[in-house]
Order: sequence, then C-alpha cells, then structure tokens
Amino acid sequence: MRSYFIIFLLFFTTAFAGTRELPAGKYHNVYYIKKIDQITVDAWYHTYLQDSIRSAEEHKADLIIIELDTPGGSVKEATKIVNLMSSTRADLIVYINQDAISAGAYISLAADFIVIKKGGKIGASTPVFFDKEQGMKKAPEKVVSVLRAGFRSLAEKHGRPVKVCEAMVDEEIELSREKHGYDLPGDKLLTLTAEESLQVKVSEAVVADADQLLQKIDVAGHTVNYIKPRTFHKILKLFSNQIILGLLITLGTLGMIFEIKTAGWGLGGTLAVLALALFFIIQISLGHADWKIPLIFVVGIGLILVEIFIIPGFGIVGLAGILTSIAALFLSFGINNTETALASAAIAVLGITVGTFVLFKYLPDSRIMHKISLNDTNQTKVKSRELKGIKPGSSGIVVSDLRPVGKVKINRHVIEAQSNLGFISAGEKIKVETISGNRVVVNKI
Repeated sequence: MRSYFIIFLLFFTTAFAGTRELPAGKYHNVYYIKKIDQITVDAWYHTYLQDSIRSAEEHKADLIIIELDTPGGSVKEATKIVNLMSSTRADLIVYINQDAISAGAYISLAADFIVIKKGGKIGASTPVFFDKEQGMKKAPEKVVSVLRAGFRSLAEKHGRPVKVCEAMVDEEIELSREKHGYDLPGDKLLTLTAEESLQVKVSEAVVADADQLLQKIDVAGHTVNYIKPRTFHKILKLFSNQIILGLLITLGTLGMIFEIKTAGWGLGGTLAVLALALFFIIQISLGHADWKIPLIFVVGIGLILVEIFIIPGFGIVGLAGILTSIAALFLSFGINNTETALASAAIAVLGITVGTFVLFKYLPDSRIMHKISLNDTNQTKVKSRELKGIKPGSSGIVVSDLRPVGKVKINRHVIEAQSNLGFISAGEKIKVETISGNRVVVNKI
C-alpha cells in the first residue's frame, strides 16, 4: 500500500509541477528591462541587468520584467545573474522574445515566471569550451555536474519539472511522454519550443508580443516603467570588446614610449594616461577588477620611471616594474577570463611591435615630431660648426644627464644631444647613433 502511495505522490508532483498561472491585477509598480537586439550573456550584460534591477528596486518595483533574447554566453556571468535574480525582492518575469539558449535558459529558470513569445525556444544548455584542435567541445563532467545541479535547484525552487530542466544540460537524460510529457532519447539535448515549454510546464504562458503579456498580468491603469541602456552602458558595451581592450593597452604603451623619448610632458603622456585610465575603468565597471589593480599598475610604472630617470642603467628595479605592470594588466581581466586576456594581449603585442617600429624608424625626423616636442627642445640647436668632425660612431662623454635631452662632449665641443634609450647619467661614455640636421641622437657605450 505504501509503495502505491509513493507512486501516486510522484505522479502528482510531476503532473502538477509548474501549473501556476500569471497573476492578474496583483502588480502596481512594474519595471520592464528592454532587450538590445540579440545579446550574448557576458560581463557587460550582467552589469546592465545589475544596474537596471537595482534602479527598479530603489523605486519600490513589485514586478520586474526582463526581456531576453540570447544564443548563450558565459556560464560564469549567467551564474552571477542567477544569484542577482535570486536576491531580488520583487517578483521576476523573464519574457523570452525569441530565444533563451544555453546560458539564457539558466537565467530564465531563475525567474518566478517564464513567458515565451510564439516561435521562441528555450534549452540546449550543455557548457562547452573551445579546443584549438577539435573546435567546440563539451566541458568536463565536473563542470556539467555543477550546472546540472544549478538547473535542478532552480526547478525545485520554482516548481518546474526537474528532469525536464536537467535534460537541457545533460544529453544522457531520457524523457518519456508518459512520465514527463515529452519524448527525448538519451543522446539528445532538450530544446523546447514555446508551446512545448508550456505543455511540459517549464513556462507559464505563450504570448504574441509584449503587449499581450502586459494584458495577461492586467496592469491597466498602472504605469509600466521601461528601462533602456543609458549612455554609460552603450559606451561600456562598445569598449568591452577584447579587440578594443587590446588597442587601449597598445595606445597606452606606445604613448609612454613616445613620452620617454621626448623631453617634458606632451601628447604621448596624455594619450597614455587617457587610454590606460579608460582601460581600467572598463574592467572595474564590468566587475573584473577593483581599484587595487590600477594602483598596482601605477606602482609598476613608477618603478620603471625610477629605473630610467634616477638609477643609471637598467636592472632589477626596471624589470620588477615591467613584471608588475604586466601582472596588473592580466589581473584586471579577472581570474576566470584567461581567454579574453590572452586575446587582448596578443592584439596588444602586435600593435606595440608595429607601433614601436614606426615610432623609432620614421617619427624622429617627421614634421609631427618637431611640432609636438617641447618648444625649448626644438628651439635649442647645435651650431653647424660644432658638428664638424662629428659623425655617427663618434664617441664622447655625457656632461649633464640625458633625460632624454642633455649635454655631451664630443671632439672638445659641448653640444646638446638626445638619448635614444631614455636616461643616461653624467659621466657615462656615449657614441653618436644618428645626426639629422642639427639633431644629435646618442646611445650609451
């Protein structure tokens, strides 16, 4: 008798799980977070939702509708969004305005109610990673197991059919129409259409559009507050691309190199500060880093400058500065964003290599260089007669520190010269690298 009761109980809980209907007339302060075309679940989307939900809660929203259309994305960022939704006081509806695939399905299951537009889909959530040799591959079992547990937990919390939700993650789970309302062989991932999701009680409603959704929850007479990306979010979305991040590192590095090669403070230093500041602001805004990381970077740059302008030569202090700066750049991407960090680093290395070649080969003698260098450096010229007998390869001694411009003594003449590699202290032996007009460039022997 007891066994019959258990079978009946299992049938009852399976058959009636997720039978809730959308409440009508309950909500008076509704906030609707608009979708932006089809998005990828990434750090930017987490930031956008976090700011939007926080704004809605500050205005005492009793219902927040998240309009979603995504092919998937980062499981890590999806997990952050699920945790964010789980801590939200207001009721949540995810309105799937086309697709909620992979990470999108995970986010959807965290809502109190799921509503899908006719023609929409939900499911196919096995985590994957990119392999250089085999392309996209299924993640290891321990990763799948964690995500499967997450789907199971959300299904139990919101009264949705557990096995059906798990089958979106694990293709080894079989479903039958008799037990689960849907036939699925054991080697296929589950993806449901809008009507199928309603049939198996994963979703609570299928609608033609957002207006019909609002009609179903009966918000007539109440204001629906629409949240769209602010200018900040649009700029953040534009600059959060790994290519842009790599280019910002490139501009920052080339700007510093240019500034070291020219006396005083000018365009190079300003460009470096702006590019690197923007880089770290983006990383902090995306939640990848906190303000400690740019401080570490500043310490690294400080060590490099000390080595160049104060300590003769280039040794352990400069090396420590370089390693500290590089470490700060990598740490700014966050511990779980290695692929993005490496991609941005590759772009930066290529850009810096090309940029440095152009900077050293073509820029010193260009009109641009003469225009943007400090006036006192441009106006200080070596007399032509003092250059007689001085040619590339001529040796001499530094009279006053080259920072990078100073005085050197060659062939009994004291003339102004510029260091090719940053600081050279007084007393050091030098040789002439190039002479262009009245401009003498030297290097330490």
